[in-house]
Amino acid sequence: MTEITTTHESVQIVPAKRDANGWTPPAMIATQKQMIVEAVGSYMVEGEDFGTIPGAGEKKVLMKSGAEKLCFIFGIIPVIDTQIVELGNGHREYRSKCTLYDTHGQKKAVLSGSCSTMEKKYRYRNDTAYEILDEPIPKEYWKNKKKFKPLGAKKINGQWTWVKYGSSEKVENPDIADVWNTVLKMSEKRSFVAAVLVATAASSMFTQDLEEGLPPAQDGDKQPEPAPAVILATEEQVSEFAQILGQSSLDDEQVQMRIDGLRRQSTEDAAQTIETVKQQAQQAQSIPAPTDEDIPF
Repeated sequence: MTEITTTHESVQIVPAKRDANGWTPPAMIATQKQMIVEAVGSYMVEGEDFGTIPGAGEKKVLMKSGAEKLCFIFGIIPVIDTQIVELGNGHREYRSKCTLYDTHGQKKAVLSGSCSTMEKKYRYRNDTAYEILDEPIPKEYWKNKKKFKPLGAKKINGQWTWVKYGSSEKVENPDIADVWNTVLKMSEKRSFVAAVLVATAASSMFTQDLEEGLPPAQDGDKQPEPAPAVILATEEQVSEFAQILGQSSLDDEQVQMRIDGLRRQSTEDAAQTIETVKQQAQQAQSIPAPTDEDIPF
């Protein structure tokens, strides 16, 4: 049977196998959907493999770790090719193409994704002026931080310090090369997750985990705010979480993925996540290193 590839802009979709009449058998559709439902219920963790983005609707988004599990379940092998486009002044754009194959070598889907250091989250940094105060941090601050603004706690040289914040402005990132690897991984992730959604026909259950999932702001408009009842993880929690993960064996991409996930959690859920990671780290440290007698060969 001739393989037909349909192309729409940067997206290529390779249809699944069909019967002699060119139709996809209903039993195959039902089986595929049931496998995804069972995978979500039995093997995938909400908040880690999929979840919601505040302000982006009720539909769950598929995260990279969830896409990896779907690949394992359906026997899909990803191959990603990435091109680097130099934009000048140290800026780069990474253009990735993810091709998915089944275990027989048949192509299942081909989709593209890109990421650039010109995106505002990478191009700019917040530069907030502050004044160090010779005062202890009030205990009440940790319970009601808004009450103390513009005062706040800031970690300086590893120590929490009481400061007075001033004006804040966005400035060009002076160390743009520091985000090259992050932007590369983001480009690859975008193409990978998009390809998995197509190859597994999981778009009915998930959308893509796009950090820019909120609608872009127009001139004079503001980005929609999260529901007021949900208070997301604080910067202090994110900083503490990053410090714990920095002492683990996770690589930079895995650490960043978990930090991104924590940012989407409520303060209560984030506190539980941090406590769980602390306990896991303590348990790992308490496990004695194997001796020669423990090794059977």
